[in-house]
Formats: sequence, C-alpha cells, structure tokens
Amino acid sequence: MAQLFNQYADPLGYFEVCLEIFQTADFRNTAEINQCWESIIRKGGYHLHPISRMLADWPIEHESKESKKTGEPFEGVADAIRRLGRRFLKYELIFNPPTLVPMVEKYNLETIQRDGWVPEAFLDAGNPPNSVSGNRQQGTDYRRHTSNSLFNLR
Repeated sequence: MAQLFNQYADPLGYFEVCLEIFQTADFRNTAEINQCWESIIRKGGYHLHPISRMLADWPIEHESKESKKTGEPFEGVADAIRRLGRRFLKYELIFNPPTLVPMVEKYNLETIQRDGWVPEAFLDAGNPPNSVSGNRQQGTDYRRHTSNSLFNLR
C-alpha cells in the first residue's frame, strides 16, 4: 500500500485513490486525510482518478441538465462530496462532515458564494440532516464575513 501511495497515487494527484488507500490501510493520520480533501476541494473535485472523472458525467438525481452544461464551478466539488461521501460514509476518519463542511463552506465563500449547495451535497451523500445541521454550532471565523451564510449562521 505504501508503495502504491508514495509512487503513484499521491505524486500523480489521484486524490480519490489516496482516500481509498487510507481507508484500506486503516490510516489514521487526520492531517494527511484532510490535506487530501483540501486538494480535492481546491481542484474543484474533478481532478480525481480518471474513472471518477468519467463517473462525474453521470447524472445525479437532483441535478438539472442546465447546471451540467454550464459547468458551474461548485458542481465538481458538490459531485465529489456526493460520490465520495456515499463511498466513505461509514468511515468517519475518511469522510468526516464536522471537518469537511467548514472546508467546503470556506471554498464556497472564497470563490462562488452560492447558497444552499453545501448542505445539499452532504445530505445527498447520505448524511443524516442532524449531522449537517450539527455543524452549525461549530462556527468558524470566515462565516462571520458573510451576511447570508450557507447555514444561516450569524
């Protein structure tokens, strides 16, 4: 596993593969896992394993054809959250909403500032509503800089 990660997945930027290696190896270094998620978010979610890019073209139940055609910047991140969330939902070290929601929310506020898609993506991934809304109480500094926060935080 170490060789696969160190020689291929990590240097080539196959972030989804990195997450799968972390899960398979029962890897517990949350800083490294979070760094992988930061890379996925920063790259817009589509800079993943080629199979993941292919799967990203498959429609997701709630998506409209118009949003896929326009290529809105947040859709890659939302698709990655949905797809990877479904895959790793039972592995809290790999898919940890209390850590990931603030990361994705920060991406949204620093880039597109579009309301609603962050909680929707986490809910579509299979998170129970209380796990997403539970992150509301964990407010972070960047949330104070917007009057219309994604989770209506004040």
